[in-house]
Parts: sequence; structure tokens; C-alpha cells
Amino acid sequence: MESGELATWVGSVGVVLGALGTIGTLIWAVHGTLEEAKKSRALAAATEEERRAEERERVRSQAQRVYAWIGDPPPSRTRTFAEANNVGVYLGNSSNEPVYNVVAFLVWVQGAAFRTGEEAESYANSMADSGFSIYSIRTVVQNLPPGRFIVELKGADNSPMQGQLGVEVAFTDRDGKYWVRRATGELEELDMTPLEHYNIHRPLRCDTAVPTA
Repeated sequence: MESGELATWVGSVGVVLGALGTIGTLIWAVHGTLEEAKKSRALAAATEEERRAEERERVRSQAQRVYAWIGDPPPSRTRTFAEANNVGVYLGNSSNEPVYNVVAFLVWVQGAAFRTGEEAESYANSMADSGFSIYSIRTVVQNLPPGRFIVELKGADNSPMQGQLGVEVAFTDRDGKYWVRRATGELEELDMTPLEHYNIHRPLRCDTAVPTA
């Protein structure tokens, strides 16, 4: 190989190697850009999920602080014979604002009987001709301020075998959202007011929730 040809060949190899180096650098740069874009998308997705989680928590923040339980009414007043076996429905609101249109049902958490407010309302309607009154197992309170309160109900006339009573409570929060806390503790959002959800007709009979000590 002539020296001129050798120089040309070496020069060509250098050009090729330089081109390969440039391509390699370009590939590395593209790869790095894609990785950064992937990380940015992942970070944005995580940030969006955190934002949504924070929003869900904010939406539920007051509803999570409303609850109910069942117990004996306090011995603070003289009761008639018919009221002797009254059931105490205790309503709690540990937020710093009232909730509204509170509907509470006595339901069974154990035993072959109605387990939800929907079933309780339906049962009461079906038994109306037999003298069963919905007011024995349901109370409506116009608003529930912060604190703990009690409403007395007569309760069901009989108990299913191994029956155990509980309380279901539904309400409207400060943002106008509707919720129900089942007797088993689950908190569910409703798509309509508690009165509409349970198909409770007007005129309403509202009870007064008495503060507990």
C-alpha cells in the first residue's frame, strides 16, 4: 500500500471512528433525555396521586369525625312505664362545625333482621299496618353541633335470635356532601341527601339531641 493510500485509509478510519463516537454520544444523550422524561413523568404521577389522596382526605375530614353508638340512656330523668326500656342512641361530632339532616337508625349487626337503614325503613313501611312505628327505630335531628349527644328510642318490639343492636347514622357535612356511617363502622359517600336516600317523606318529625355530660 502506497503511503498516500495508507494516509487516506487511516484518515477514513478516523472519520468513521469519529462518526461512531458522535453517534454514541447522541444515543447516550437521547437515552439520558428519555430517562429524565420517564423520571419526570413518574414524579408528576406520584405528585398527582399525593394531591388526589390529600383531596380525598380533605373531603372526608369532617365526615370521619361523626359517629354513633348504642347504650343505656343516662338515669337523668324519670321515665314512664312505656319508656322504661328505651334505647340510648349516642351521636358524636368531634369536628369543629355542625353536620345537618342527621338520620340515625337502630339496626341489627347480628341476627336475622334488618342490617342497614335502607332495610329498616323498608321493614317499617311493610309493617305499618301491624302497628309498627318507624319512630321506634329511627330518629331525625336537624343539626348536630360539635360534642356528644343522646336521643332515646323505644327500639324494636322483639329481638332475633342472638340479635345485637347497632346504630347507622347518615348526615350532610359542612360542604354539602352526604355520608352514611354503617353500624359496622364503614364510612360511605352518598349521592343524595340522607332524607332522599332513605325515601323519608315530609313533614318530618325531628327529635332534639340532648348533650351528654
